[in-house]
Amino acid sequence: MVAPPEGANWLFDRSRTIVLRCIGSKPAKPIITEFEEGTKRSAFAVREKVDELALAGDASKKAGSAKIGLVRTRTEKDDGTRKTVTSLTFNGTAGLRLTGPTSQAPLYVYSSYALSQERTRPADDPTKDQSDGDVDALETGLSLNGLLLRSAADVSLVGSLQAAYVSDFAHNAERLKLRASLVPGFAVSVGRLCDIGGYNQVTALGLKFRTRCLIKFETEASHVLEAGTADFKDHGEFLAFGGTAAYQLAAPIGDKAEMIGSLSYRYLPVIAGRAPNISRWDAMVKYRFWLDDGPGLDFGVTWGKGHEPISYTKEDKLELGFGIIF
Repeated sequence: MVAPPEGANWLFDRSRTIVLRCIGSKPAKPIITEFEEGTKRSAFAVREKVDELALAGDASKKAGSAKIGLVRTRTEKDDGTRKTVTSLTFNGTAGLRLTGPTSQAPLYVYSSYALSQERTRPADDPTKDQSDGDVDALETGLSLNGLLLRSAADVSLVGSLQAAYVSDFAHNAERLKLRASLVPGFAVSVGRLCDIGGYNQVTALGLKFRTRCLIKFETEASHVLEAGTADFKDHGEFLAFGGTAAYQLAAPIGDKAEMIGSLSYRYLPVIAGRAPNISRWDAMVKYRFWLDDGPGLDFGVTWGKGHEPISYTKEDKLELGFGIIF
């Protein structure tokens, strides 16, 4: 304890400067920082998902990257002939910001593309079309994101809205899509596992991990212009409502490198119209490093099982590949 200055009326002496501090207290850490006033975003961004385009600061460094993979294997059969299997994959989103660099509700025009195909030469079964099961889909539209609710550091609510046109080239299908999502944040920790909506720090195996539990509520309405061979049953509209639960972690390794990982499950049952219920598991482990004043590059393993997010084609794939983010 420090004794007050001597003399009468010291508290009201204008020549003195008095500072009051609460010993032992810590300033509240905001749950969401990417939509704070003054936060700058680059004019062009490349990420894995549309919702990640508006992320800034530390949150943007944990975002998914645009992924590309190419694998070619050659094997020799018992009869002496060779078989070549070529697998090509791509999944990513590019966005151009239309609002100001410090806007708290950034608007992007974006394109998301997903490609996955495997070809065998010569074919194991010439009677089957190897394009069955291919993913080749493009989504183009507008995305608006913003902080809808903030109560000090206790509660937050981030919302996003996308309007897009989807072309599924592999199944000759087309549709118009309107999607909305809400991500709540609470000043609550799930034990030492993670914070809900914000990043917590956990120490394990000699590394300091930043962890996050993410809950996202989603709704999607689509008007099917052309069903083609996609699993939409018929022309018309369908409405789905559900959400995504995810666990995310990152472990810094030096100043410009880190290990990142995530596990998520998405489920959107169709509540109106004729379309398949949307469900998908995703997992990834990657090593990411950042170039000087440039993009981030990563290398690792990803796994996805369920409906591909753009075309809703069913897939089950494990791949090793590269990614880029900026």
